[in-house]
Amino acid sequence: MKIFFHDISHILKENQPFLVTYIIIFLMLFTFTLFINKGDEIIYLNQFHNPINDLFFKFSSEFAEGLYYSILLIILGLFSIKYLFNGVITYLLSGAVTQILKRIFDIPRPKLFFPEIIINNLHFVEGVVIYTKFSFPSGHTTAAFSMMFFLSLITPNKYAKVLFAIYASLMGLARVYLVQHFFVDIIAGSIIGISITLLAYKLILTQPKIVLSNWYNYSVIEKLFKRKYLSENE
Repeated sequence: MKIFFHDISHILKENQPFLVTYIIIFLMLFTFTLFINKGDEIIYLNQFHNPINDLFFKFSSEFAEGLYYSILLIILGLFSIKYLFNGVITYLLSGAVTQILKRIFDIPRPKLFFPEIIINNLHFVEGVVIYTKFSFPSGHTTAAFSMMFFLSLITPNKYAKVLFAIYASLMGLARVYLVQHFFVDIIAGSIIGISITLLAYKLILTQPKIVLSNWYNYSVIEKLFKRKYLSENE
């Protein structure tokens, strides 16, 4: 157990750029929630609606969905099956935890929370289906932080890690902009996404039968280049 937590500490240290960026953004959002009434954040962000922001936040929200994550993992899987395997496990576990918590808390979303007079004066992005149930925590935000933190775990570049944290935060903010969630929902989603991804990633690495197996370390790209190199030198 001591070794396990030592390794976790090492992983956290390697991903300081991501985590420090996230903590700064987290503290800003958390502090903001302490001084406002629930829902004020949505009313505030709603005044910044314009075609460019609508398009950006709509895409950012959609990018946190399973389809885009699947495409990303398949591309990573071409370089190494371990990326695909680890990514799928972390995504499924973090998603499962969020879905369970949603049904435990069963908190209404903004559309049911606000009185009709406020709803009628809010701007809604065209083409976005507005849900009414299971607000807490935000599943999209969980997926966003699971995805971006996983990329941070496998990326050595510290600047890329910072960008991953920023974009994960923007994907979470998109859910508030789109009138789907409150700040507290995306804060909880971010914590779940990072925590479950970290634990799942570490637990996989503690399984030697998996990490030392041929299939886990198989690379389609490497195989293709090796085959091409051999054919050129025959």
